[in-house]
Amino acid sequence: MQNGFAGTLAAVAPSLSGSGCKANGARFVGKIAVREERPSLTGPLRLDRIACDSGASSGPLVADLDARADKGFAGLAGAATVRGNKLTVPGLYAETLALDTRLAFRDSALTGRIAANAGGVGSGGVRFGLLGLEGSVRTREAFRKAEFRGTIDGQGLRQGAALDNALASGERSASGTLLAPMLAQLRASLKREERGSRLGGEIALRRNGDAMSVVIPQARLTGGSGQTLLTLSRFQMASGTKGGPPLLAGSFATGGAGFPRIVGRMERGRAGQALFRLTMAPWRAAGGSLAIPEMMIAQIADGSLGFSGTTQVSGAIPGGSVQNLVLPVNGAYGARGELALWRHCVTARFDRLELGQMAVDGNALQFCPPGGSAIVRNGARGLQVAAGTPGLDLTGKLGETQLALRTGAVGFAWPGVLKATAVDVTLGPPATATHLTVADLDARVGGELGGVMGELEPSSPPFRSTSPMPRVNGAMSMESLYFPAPNLTSPIVSTLPASKSCIPPAQR
Repeated sequence: MQNGFAGTLAAVAPSLSGSGCKANGARFVGKIAVREERPSLTGPLRLDRIACDSGASSGPLVADLDARADKGFAGLAGAATVRGNKLTVPGLYAETLALDTRLAFRDSALTGRIAANAGGVGSGGVRFGLLGLEGSVRTREAFRKAEFRGTIDGQGLRQGAALDNALASGERSASGTLLAPMLAQLRASLKREERGSRLGGEIALRRNGDAMSVVIPQARLTGGSGQTLLTLSRFQMASGTKGGPPLLAGSFATGGAGFPRIVGRMERGRAGQALFRLTMAPWRAAGGSLAIPEMMIAQIADGSLGFSGTTQVSGAIPGGSVQNLVLPVNGAYGARGELALWRHCVTARFDRLELGQMAVDGNALQFCPPGGSAIVRNGARGLQVAAGTPGLDLTGKLGETQLALRTGAVGFAWPGVLKATAVDVTLGPPATATHLTVADLDARVGGELGGVMGELEPSSPPFRSTSPMPRVNGAMSMESLYFPAPNLTSPIVSTLPASKSCIPPAQR
């Protein structure tokens, strides 16, 4: 038995269980031998199906084994060629798998090399026609610690249904704004670059107990046109606290025709938090433009994010358009998904704002949150918006007529109320202007619109109304108001339908 033994081994097991997994239809027919006190085993192991409690599974699988043990079974070395179909692990699946390994297990450590190629790989919003990994593997402390170092090569990258559906949904939701054509352009660009696309780079996977990390020293995604769409440098992703998002570090850049050009760097702060710095060059589509001159994002250990920066916007907005809007952005995103925007006062500046037939000249608007809160909050209670301003002082035109709007304090909450004091509207040139003043304006916002408008007083004789205008309760209509203008051939008639709110679209 110590030298020269040879034979054939056949085994059948309808079901095998262990480590939370169950294998069905196990069959092995191979050769067993002993030479120089070293046993060996060769032959194919076939399995019909594997299913694990973790959610991992596979269809038919064949492993061609060639293994030899050391004297006294002090160690084991060999090679295995694995071919499988319909493999799934949580968040990832592959239609086919070809795995070639040469491994050794000695002194409680597994070492060796592997080369794997998977076809039809999908994960969330992306798919690869072919994805390959090749490199070395090492485990220690009974597999408690493990590391893989090698290269990654992906071909035929395509957007999956989840990503395309998310972009399409975003495009529909942004209809009528500058974001809709940008998202449409992004979808078309992704589709155009799919055929012939390729991902290549270096990768290291590490496990230390329950902690997992991915390190990518460098990687590049190239589209079918040959343009570089994404580059990664010294990129790291590590598991965060239980239930929290992963921790990130490294540098990245995006580009290509039709894609936003973003440059970002992720690093560790003095307190150990992750810091992200990114910029986005003007991204243009259908006359609209969106840019991020600067943005700083900080991530603490539990995965919560805090961010502060500036955006520049030109293009369509609901009900109109804006030119050169400069809007500071600051807020926080909690580990449990709570969003808070603008905890402090914010000043938005623009060159021109158009809402319906109203065009507002360049101005600066300051909005402040309620005490101890944020202007925008989104969490377990849903979306909530609340802000106030000491007053508005706007000039522009309503159609072809000069317009000036001045108010006292204005407060807004959604769902909730809109309140404004000392509202003063001037229509027409100074010499012949028509003035309207409203002492107090209260309106309910959310669901049906209703409210109270007190002490509406026209201060110019040309004003007339086809119906009395006492204090108003309920929906507010301006259809019956006429403002004759001296230099026009016909009176100015408000085009606001009775069913619409008199609240400007920007404040709805």
